[in-house]
Amino acid sequence: SRFGYCYYFKAHYGMAGKIYEKVTQMYRNISVGDKILSDAINNLAGCYEAQGLYTQAITLNNESLIIKKKLYGQEHTSVADSLKN
Repeated sequence: SRFGYCYYFKAHYGMAGKIYEKVTQMYRNISVGDKILSDAINNLAGCYEAQGLYTQAITLNNESLIIKKKLYGQEHTSVADSLKN
């Protein structure tokens, strides 16, 4: 979401988190494609990490990684990038 992105880069992580939470929940409810959902989950995880909410961030990063492995397989660069970050 552009709104979430703008708030995130202005270091308004609480506001960005609320937007990313809403977007992620909406995507879960309407069953968008796995790539779109994975990206939304990743954005929310990054926002949690920036707020020091590491347990929540790790949980979401793992969920995103599982989706990427399902989409691309174990050896894809997207999977490697997720593991690196």
